[in-house]
Amino acid sequence: MPDLMAFIHRGGALVGALAIFVSTSVTGCGRGTEVPRALLEVERMAFLPPVEAQPIRGAQGAGVAEALLVDMYEVTRAEWRGYQGRMPAAGAPDLAAWVRSWEAGTDSWPASFMTQAEATEFARWRGMRLLTAAEWNACGLESATWLYPWGMTWQDSVANTLELRLERPTPVGTFESGRSTTGCYDMLGNVAEWVSDVDLRVGGDPGAERVAAMGSSFRQYGRHSSDHPLAWVVRPDSRSDGVGLRCGVEAASY
Repeated sequence: MPDLMAFIHRGGALVGALAIFVSTSVTGCGRGTEVPRALLEVERMAFLPPVEAQPIRGAQGAGVAEALLVDMYEVTRAEWRGYQGRMPAAGAPDLAAWVRSWEAGTDSWPASFMTQAEATEFARWRGMRLLTAAEWNACGLESATWLYPWGMTWQDSVANTLELRLERPTPVGTFESGRSTTGCYDMLGNVAEWVSDVDLRVGGDPGAERVAAMGSSFRQYGRHSSDHPLAWVVRPDSRSDGVGLRCGVEAASY
C-alpha cells in the first residue's frame, strides 16, 4: 500500500499513532457508537503540520496550532446521503427535499445546501470538525504570499469557477492541476466550504451574525487571497447549492 506508506513517512510525528490506529475506536456515528477508524478514510486525508501565518480578520487565531488531518476532497453527495440515512429523522425539510432532488450519477459531486450548523453536526458525527478560516487558508495556500492554491498566477481550466462556464459542480478531485501543495483538491471552485469562524466585523447584533464560506464556487469567479481570503461572508442559517464542506481533525487523535 505505497500511498499510505508515503503518507506515514511524510507525517513524521504521526508514525506511532498511525501504526495503532486500526485498533483504536472513536465516538463517531450516532455519538455513542464506537467504530474503528477506516484505513480508506485516513488515505483520503492530507497532513497539515503546525504553521504560523498572518491573522485573518474575523478568524479564530492565526495559522495551525496543532497538526491536523484534513479531507483531501469536499464531502460528497454519497457521503451526505449515507449520513442522512443513518439519522433518526431526515432533518430540515428543505434540505431533505434538496437531497432527494440529486440525480443518479452525481454521488461524487460535492454535497451542498446545508447550513453551518448542519455542516458542523455532520463533522461531529464523523468524529471531526469544521476548519477555522485560518486553518483552511493554511491548507489551501503554500504560503501567505501565494494567490492561488497552485501558485501565483491564474491558470485556465484548473478550477471549477465561473470562468469555466460549466455552471454546475464536478466530481470532487477532478482538477489535478488545481490541487494545493498540501494535497487538497477543489480549494478554489466547485463549492465554497463552511468554516467555523464568526465574522466579527458585523457587530454585536445576533441577527446580523455572519460566518465565512471559503474557496469560491462554480457560481463565482476565481478570487485570489489578496482580494479577500474569505470567499463569502454569509448568514450561518443560509443555504446555497454553491456551499458545502470538508472536515478536519487533530492528527494526534489518530
